[in-house]
Amino acid sequence: MLKLVLLSVAVLVAAMAVLVFYGTLRWQAETKRLHARLQAARVQTGTKTYDPRDIADLPAPVQRYFRAVLKAGQPLIAVGSVAHTGTFNMGEDTDQWRPFTSHPGGGLRYPWIDP
Repeated sequence: MLKLVLLSVAVLVAAMAVLVFYGTLRWQAETKRLHARLQAARVQTGTKTYDPRDIADLPAPVQRYFRAVLKAGQPLIAVGSVAHTGTFNMGEDTDQWRPFTSHPGGGLRYPWIDP
């Protein structure tokens, strides 16, 4: 009887491990597929330059920022990318810092440049 219980537990643990592995593979495959779709949907834009008149409809804080960091006539980017590396505290009551990285592959689209 004990052998049957141990065998059942072993089969259950093995099945759970297989399911976790399969789920991880599916998640990664679907993520790659979605990134590929995002990349394929990118629209190429012509070279555009910053004109202060282009930001007239944006909120005042955004206008102030762009006026401070952009110069009239400078080339604009239509897509950017971001990568994060750091640690994240997973604990509620105690510190449980875990490393993380992220690399959003879709890019950031700036709608005010090419709506």
